[in-house]
Amino acid sequence: MHRDLQHSAETIVQHFHLNPASLRLTEAWGLWRQRRWAEWLGALSGGINLPSKIFELADGENWIKLSVFAINVLCVLLLVNALRAGNKPAARHDSQ
Repeated sequence: MHRDLQHSAETIVQHFHLNPASLRLTEAWGLWRQRRWAEWLGALSGGINLPSKIFELADGENWIKLSVFAINVLCVLLLVNALRAGNKPAARHDSQ
């Protein structure tokens, strides 16, 4: 039973696996096009990374780790704030 469950879990992960770069590219495209789902994607994917950054800081902090952590927290807070406010990202003004 354990091997069947393990195999099923591995199959699901392999089937739905997204390359992190393609995930970030999709998120960036959605934010550029002012899509609400991209705000959710950014907040969730950024929030998921915060615990790993905290563990990295516990190993020993330096200014690079602290900077990366602060930028991640800022991005997540901005996206969560936009989601809570129900605002769309600011409209772009294209010159004609």
